[in-house]
Amino acid sequence: MNKNNNSFLTLRKTQQVQNQFKEISYNNLSKKIQPKQRNKQIKKFQQVKMGQKKSVPQPPPPPPKTVKEMVKEFTRSINRLRRDFSREIMKLEANQRKIKQDMENLIKKKEPRATVRILAQQLIKTQGMITKYKRLDAQLGDVQFQLNTAATTETLVSIMKGMGQVMKAGNDAIDVKNVQMAIETFNQECEKQNIMQEQIQDIMAQDEDDMGDEACDQLIDQMEKNVGGGSGGQKNIIPQQNLNNQVEDDFENRLNALK
Repeated sequence: MNKNNNSFLTLRKTQQVQNQFKEISYNNLSKKIQPKQRNKQIKKFQQVKMGQKKSVPQPPPPPPKTVKEMVKEFTRSINRLRRDFSREIMKLEANQRKIKQDMENLIKKKEPRATVRILAQQLIKTQGMITKYKRLDAQLGDVQFQLNTAATTETLVSIMKGMGQVMKAGNDAIDVKNVQMAIETFNQECEKQNIMQEQIQDIMAQDEDDMGDEACDQLIDQMEKNVGGGSGGQKNIIPQQNLNNQVEDDFENRLNALK
């Protein structure tokens, strides 16, 4: 009995210690972990437990293609189709030449008309296929031309938009009052410049008149001295006949010197 009582007491003590430890650990966790974090951890634990995968965020949708990019893509596809059509046309034309040659050989050998008719039917079908491919190629060429026109139009529209924005910005930046003030200032400065230029021209004209009169007087005085032999302001007047005689004498003296 004593042994059983002792074992019962020990079990009871161990249970009490375990309960105390649980309470302490729970209190510590509740202090450290906030409610939002606790909810997140609980959800994460539930997802892992149920085998659910974490949701991956979807990538953003690609930006829409521009007209230029779409035209480039469609043009590439059209060129590929036209190359395929060209190859098929070349094959059909080669087959057409072969069928014609076979028909000529059969006719030369005088084969039955039914055999020649079979080749003729094949030739007609081949010609029809060639015409069909050429028509499709022409239609694709028309579509390609329209695409290029659309691309050109889109480029022109973008250029016009840019020019409109530039002009709008320029008009917004221009102030009418500032323009008027600038024009008035420019006119005033032009008037000042014209007045100064007129004054300078008047001064230069006076100097030229003074200098011209002095130079003329000096030249006349010098010539009078050389001709009349006079001095200062005295002017000896020589008759015209004596002057002519003196000129003739000088001329004769020069001739004699040359002889």
